[in-house]
Amino acid sequence: GNEYTNQIGFDGFYDEGIILDACVDINYTAKTYRIGLFLDGRKAQWDPAIKKFVAFLPELCTTSSAGAFGSPWKFEAPDMGTPDYEWLWFEPEAGSFSKFVYSCQKVAQKHTFSGYASTPYICGISVVKFDKEEATAANQSGSYDTIYQFNYGKDNNEPDIVNVGIILEKK
Repeated sequence: GNEYTNQIGFDGFYDEGIILDACVDINYTAKTYRIGLFLDGRKAQWDPAIKKFVAFLPELCTTSSAGAFGSPWKFEAPDMGTPDYEWLWFEPEAGSFSKFVYSCQKVAQKHTFSGYASTPYICGISVVKFDKEEATAANQSGSYDTIYQFNYGKDNNEPDIVNVGIILEKK
């Protein structure tokens, strides 16, 4: 498989200074690019604001089709198996270098790790708290803390946006 290097990071998904690692994947032959968010099930980051470790993990669902995510859902997924991380890919909006979309108008991305075979699709990002640095179920502190669901439907704050999923945009 391909290997990627964490080249950039996003601050603002959780407390200040908690970075969601990412990379830019450029395919020079096809003249395409995308951004991958690194959902790391290995080691959580220390968050001094809450005095816990936190990790960005995939939220999972059973089925996916254009317009629907099927239950049951798995809102936090420590002990991912092999590999114990996942790249979540965002495609650029047509003609944009600053707006990237994970569209829920398409079938969701399937995860590549060996755990959670009954919930193979990624339908969100969960921020999960841990008592220790290792992001395992044994070290998990409660349920997920924050979740970014790639929901279908209309956004009341952005009335022209329907069925988007999630957008990363540089302002």
